[in-house]
Amino acid sequence: PTQFHGTPEGRLRTDNIAFAPILMAWTFNPLSGRNPADWWVDGVWDFAGNDHYMEKTTAPTVWSATWIRVNSFYAGKGLKLALGEWGNVGTDASAAAEMSDFYNRAMASGSTPGTAQVIGMSYFDSNLNSPKTGGWELFGEPLTRFRQIMAMPGSVSANEVR
Repeated sequence: PTQFHGTPEGRLRTDNIAFAPILMAWTFNPLSGRNPADWWVDGVWDFAGNDHYMEKTTAPTVWSATWIRVNSFYAGKGLKLALGEWGNVGTDASAAAEMSDFYNRAMASGSTPGTAQVIGMSYFDSNLNSPKTGGWELFGEPLTRFRQIMAMPGSVSANEVR
């Protein structure tokens, strides 16, 4: 990461700034008509950011074919991944299981050849831009599971300093 220090007066003092694109996972789906390589510039990014959502309440995992394309693309570029936003719909045990599955796979990512390591995840706890099948806001069993995940050793809350 780039080191930047502000003015001698101390008005701005920022260390360890990293530069990353944040694309939608939809960009990596052939149905989007987009080419992720159009946003790629060699030697610029410190890691890659991505937004990824699962809108189907019947999906067994958020680790979908589209997410596999995202992960493989950046693994091929030698970059780690962070999720600027991610979410899944539903309020039942199935949705909670999807959340756990995605978290567990993210925690294990990068250990398999050809996969990029996920180094950060930020859940989109909102109903803005929600699909017709339900919103992203955490309710019911997914909220309970999210709280359990946040208490796990690999998770870091906003208040925590490591």
